[in-house]
Amino acid sequence: MNTNAFIDEKLIDDYLSEGYDRLRDDRATENYNQMPSNSFIEMKGGRKNMVWYNLQVGTFNIKYTPLKPREVEFPYCDENGNALKRVVEGKGKVYFLNEETNEKRDFAFKWINEKVVSKLQKTKQVNKYKEVEKQEVSDLIVEKEYIAECDNLLNELEETDKALKFGFTFGNGFKVYKAYIHTNPLYKGFLFMSVGTTQKSEIIQDIVEQTSQRKKIQQTEMCIKGIERAKVEDLIEI
Repeated sequence: MNTNAFIDEKLIDDYLSEGYDRLRDDRATENYNQMPSNSFIEMKGGRKNMVWYNLQVGTFNIKYTPLKPREVEFPYCDENGNALKRVVEGKGKVYFLNEETNEKRDFAFKWINEKVVSKLQKTKQVNKYKEVEKQEVSDLIVEKEYIAECDNLLNELEETDKALKFGFTFGNGFKVYKAYIHTNPLYKGFLFMSVGTTQKSEIIQDIVEQTSQRKKIQQTEMCIKGIERAKVEDLIEI
């Protein structure tokens, strides 16, 4: 096998495809099925970690839950694709362990889309981007935000009332973001770049599904209340 790990630039391009969110989850499943049993794919954010808190404002009893960006943690591997486990010991020292051979390593790659992938480089040039409705920016869970400068782009976006969307990475890692360059009606004459991984609508859909499931459970419990509980002596003959 070729031992040279490489940067998968397609990870960035995928952020511009309409089916990215499905692809992200599919990639996690594919990687899980292809890696040895001692590796794993971890989904963070969304429904799994949804917690509701109580807040009373005057006479209003409010429940609220954070909108957490979703993340996919791909498994660590060596240059040959063998699964590695990240281990933290002592004073925060980190190493990577091959649990089959007990070999320790100081660094690791990741197994993404059936490939051994090294860390991404910071985005400095974008050749593929989309012009989208500016309302799409409001649906983004913004993780980082910047002031941008480009007079001709500012003039164009103010005229069209659109936003530019593209894939972006800060480098030195494996995380890829959706980036939007857009105007803001509150700050005329300024460009902003908003960066994030997850749309609010994704998390809201999880909330809707979770709420619907909770109502079904409550309805089932109401039905159960009208049924006599089973007794041990009814289930076994002594």
